[in-house]
Amino acid sequence: MLRGTCAFFGLLGGKDALQDLIAHHIQIVRDGPAPDPTPANPDKLAEYVGLPLILWYIVGAQGFWEGGKELTPENMRVLTRDVLDRAVTAGLKVIWLECCNEPNRVGTADYAALVNAMYEAAAPYRFQIGIEIVCCGVGRHDQTNLNWVKAVIAAGIPQDVILAPHDYPVGMNPHNPETDFHDLEDQDAAWDAAAQGRRMAVGEVGYWDGTDGLDEAQAMAALKVELDKFVEMGYIAVTTYQLRNGPTMTPIDRCGLTSADGVWK
Repeated sequence: MLRGTCAFFGLLGGKDALQDLIAHHIQIVRDGPAPDPTPANPDKLAEYVGLPLILWYIVGAQGFWEGGKELTPENMRVLTRDVLDRAVTAGLKVIWLECCNEPNRVGTADYAALVNAMYEAAAPYRFQIGIEIVCCGVGRHDQTNLNWVKAVIAAGIPQDVILAPHDYPVGMNPHNPETDFHDLEDQDAAWDAAAQGRRMAVGEVGYWDGTDGLDEAQAMAALKVELDKFVEMGYIAVTTYQLRNGPTMTPIDRCGLTSADGVWK
C-alpha cells in the first residue's frame, strides 16, 4: 500500500520539501491547485520529476466548483487536458488525477458524467504518461455516502478507476465502524461489495490534537492503527489529512503530521 499525505493546496514546494517527505517514508502526495483553483503550475509539477513520489492531483479541488463555476463534462475535459499537457511538458512519468474533492453535494448521474469526461480526456495521454483516475472521494465511510457511491457506479463509471472515500472514524477511534455498521468487517464488506472489483484507496484520514481532540501522541498512534487497518483491507493507497498543522486549534487545522512550522510529530 502506498502511504502518503495531503498537502492542500499548492502549499508544498521545492525539492527540499519533497526530499523531506521521502525521508519520512511518504510515497504519494495528494495536492491541488492554489489558491482556488488555478491551472497546475508546470514548474511545481516538475519538482516531482525523478523522485520516488507520486503526485495525486485533484481537478475540481473545491468539490463541484472550479473557479466559482459549476463544472460540466466539457469543463472537466478541458481541465483534464490542461493538467496533463502541463504534466507531460514537465516530464512527469506518472500522475493520479482525482475527479473533485468530496463531490457528493451533486447528483450521482452528473458526477458519473464528470468522471467519464475526465477518463475520456485522459485516454490519448496514456501513451506519454502513466495515469490513474481517482473518484468518489466522499467524506466518510457511512451508509449515506456508500449509497451515493453505489448510485454513481450504477450510473456507469469505468471498472479501472480507483474509489477513494475519506475516513474519519466515529469518536476518533480507529477501531470504531460508522454507526450504520455492526463492526469494521461489516463496513469493509459493504464497501467491497459496492466497488464491484474496483480498487480502493483513502483520500483523507486524520485525527486532531487540538481543542476537544486527542493529545499528539494519541493522534499519531491512532493514525498508525488506521494505516495498518487499510493494509489489511487491501487498499492500494492512503493519504493522511494532512501534512502540516494550520494556525488555529480547530480540527481542520490540527490533523497535521507536522507542526505549522514543519517539525514532524
